[in-house]
Amino acid sequence: QRCTAHGLEPTAALHNNVLGAMSRSSPPEVVISWIRRMAESGVRLDALACNMQLKAYLAMGDQAKAMSLLSAMMNTTDDALPKPDVVSFNTVITYLAHAAKPSQAEAVLTTMLDGASCTADVHSFTAVINAFAEIGLYVATLVTVGQAAYELWPSHPKLAGWMIVFCGISFI
Repeated sequence: QRCTAHGLEPTAALHNNVLGAMSRSSPPEVVISWIRRMAESGVRLDALACNMQLKAYLAMGDQAKAMSLLSAMMNTTDDALPKPDVVSFNTVITYLAHAAKPSQAEAVLTTMLDGASCTADVHSFTAVINAFAEIGLYVATLVTVGQAAYELWPSHPKLAGWMIVFCGISFI
């Protein structure tokens, strides 16, 4: 409303500038409130806004809302929401890893690998690997290391085996 009063068209870029500042200095509830205002003003949420919304939900400890948003982004058929990008998935994976929920982090990673609109990166795998290692599930850690090597460097299949061997030795 204030944009229009000053002759400015409310755009995603304009709103995202404010959203970026809020996400650095305001409580997550304020970020969610601003995103709601963005939608109410007719601005289509882009990946940046949705990723900040995911981060805000997780900062509030609301994993259910974050998972629901990620799922909605993955299943959108109209242009109501953007498809998730690597940042969307990594935001959720990292939260789950830090919350000592490695199996859930691995499930999100698997969903990402099984047909998401983006490709897992080193951060995606590292968060899951660290989560399993932190709670002492070394076999699961080694499996994820092998999967990471295979997914990230498919033209070097022996690399996965060697990575598993070296990681296994480090656990001894």
